[in-house]
Amino acid sequence: MDVLHTQRTHLFARHALQLARNIMCEEVGISWRQSRFEYQNMLYPFHICIFTSSEKLGYCIPELFEIGLHSALMSEDKEVLLNTIRHEIAHLLTFLEHGTVQPHGMEFQTLCKKYGWDTHVASATYTLEKHAVQEKAHTKIQKLLALSKSSNQNEALSALKKAQALMERTTGYESKSEEAWVSRRVLHAKRISQKLHTICIILRSFHVIPTFHAYSGGVYLDLFGESHVLDDAEHIAHYLNVHLEHIWNAHTTLSGSKQKKSFFVGIAEGFSAQLHISERALLLYDEALAKAYRTFKAKGRKMKQENCGDILSRKIGQKEGKHLSLPKTASPSFIPGIQWQRDIIYNIPFDF
Repeated sequence: MDVLHTQRTHLFARHALQLARNIMCEEVGISWRQSRFEYQNMLYPFHICIFTSSEKLGYCIPELFEIGLHSALMSEDKEVLLNTIRHEIAHLLTFLEHGTVQPHGMEFQTLCKKYGWDTHVASATYTLEKHAVQEKAHTKIQKLLALSKSSNQNEALSALKKAQALMERTTGYESKSEEAWVSRRVLHAKRISQKLHTICIILRSFHVIPTFHAYSGGVYLDLFGESHVLDDAEHIAHYLNVHLEHIWNAHTTLSGSKQKKSFFVGIAEGFSAQLHISERALLLYDEALAKAYRTFKAKGRKMKQENCGDILSRKIGQKEGKHLSLPKTASPSFIPGIQWQRDIIYNIPFDF
């Protein structure tokens, strides 16, 4: 699932965060200390992100203390937004009280009743009528703009005027030229390993910035970049996660965690060498990508290469890395420049 970083969604997420704080303070009786809320004498972080999906209005990942809101809620009635936030908060509080239970089971229903939240909150199912109307308007605008490039001057001018008039009447219309970036969770592991570091180094050549997001249950590998680039990068991440283990297992003379770490360090070095590009260049070749990452401060920590101590396994790994072939459906891209897309989405943590 992708979450969206634009100036508009950034402001909406801040607004939603304030609404969530108000609900938790006034309706639940929870107090806040800067960016954390206090519940049963414990302090917890709280994050909101804006996502796009045709299946649900919101989601809650309680282990990460994160709730997500559908981007369509930006244009819906305030009561729909408030009830969706209440619904996701109810999931989070149910987890804190009872641990992992049925998503909308007895514990969840009881908690909603406890705080006076009716069936609109407990179910949180709405027809996004305004969003559907706007999507039709957006489609029509794009068709009119395409028609405005017609060789027939009268037809082109008429189409352009209609498009401009429709844009003025359509709340929340965003041009495809608006800057937007995506952050996507692609892998999960019990801990950060050298294999994950190696996957990150290889993925850098796909015009993405990899980061780790650790929590009590393990670690997620997040990728930051353009949506169409992340599709390839995600595919490669899953491929490498399995394929690197196969390469390691094929070398029966090597064993132990020390040699395995050194082997994966070597693969990363060998792969980078075959591309004739340095690690620094892989990070900085696209200034727009790096600037966007700094601007929106995508959640997670950037990778840090570990020292390796076994020279033999490292050299074997370097040889494997130089001959490492990736699926033909994807290839590294070093072409700077951005092709902006209106419907891209990504993750914003809010720590105030």
